[in-house]
Amino acid sequence: MGIMRKSQLNKAKQDRLIEHFVAGATARCAVDLVRVNLKKANIFVINYRKSLLIILSKRLTLFLAERLKLMKAILAASVRANVVEVRQGKSQCLAF
Repeated sequence: MGIMRKSQLNKAKQDRLIEHFVAGATARCAVDLVRVNLKKANIFVINYRKSLLIILSKRLTLFLAERLKLMKAILAASVRANVVEVRQGKSQCLAF
């Protein structure tokens, strides 16, 4: 994800903490392995999770907006096709 700019931990320690937390290590185990202060590690993880939530919510919003545009386009094309079929008398269902 990149370096957290306001963190008191350097890039290497940030990366190692993330690796241990992703692997499922407990906070105390990760802190012992990386050799950082427990409070600094906890603050880092809290801020990292917040930044991940912000990024994921933005991506989800963009994804849903694109999905909505696609669904509207499909619906519009379907309605146009049905109107053409009704006008030509080829529709097998009742027209509105």
